[in-house]
Amino acid sequence: MHITPDQLRAALGNEQVKQIAAHFGLPVDEALKLLAEHVPNAVDQASPNGTLPG
Repeated sequence: MHITPDQLRAALGNEQVKQIAAHFGLPVDEALKLLAEHVPNAVDQASPNGTLPG
């Protein structure tokens, strides 16, 4: 799975992205790049074989 920074910005909204960036002390663009790298892995780990444990 691949996600772009622009897709994350569209999904989260500008205000949420700004809050996340501020939380980590990063510029917005840098925070989006990091999220784009790590969100797919987190989703994959949370949903083994494409399903949520439950």
